Amino acid sequence: MTAKGPSADSADLKLRRTALEVSMTASFLVPFMVSAVNVALPTIGIEFSLHTGAIGWVASAYLLTAAACLVPAGRLADLHGRKRMFAWGAAVYSVTALLAAFAPGAAWLIVLRAAQGFGAAMIFGHIEIADGTFTVPTGAVPAVGQP
Repeated sequence: MTAKGPSADSADLKLRRTALEVSMTASFLVPFMVSAVNVALPTIGIEFSLHTGAIGWVASAYLLTAAACLVPAGRLADLHGRKRMFAWGAAVYSVTALLAAFAPGAAWLIVLRAAQGFGAAMIFGHIEIADGTFTVPTGAVPAVGQP
């Protein structure tokens, strides 16, 4: 128990646990979406009557935008705060995923996948929020490298 009291310690622990759960879920969902869409590409191609090049863009739009926006998203996080950018990224990612599920055509799907990639960059670039939330106890031995 610290000078803050037991209720403050339990509230702090709950906040840390929530931050860990949110960052773990986000770090799972962002790469998972790549695999899920890759599995669904044949069905997407049939549904929208796409040729091979357009099918490739459904997957590539997400990855290309996520990779290209990682550094700018990091800069925005430096300017506006990591938690705020993480929250906006989660909102963009979620909304675009929902809209992509109901895309009326291939062009809309590709544009929404690109927008989802931007949200993924905002999320994935700031997973280190958990790193700033948790500190290594003094005397702990690192898993990699020399103590």
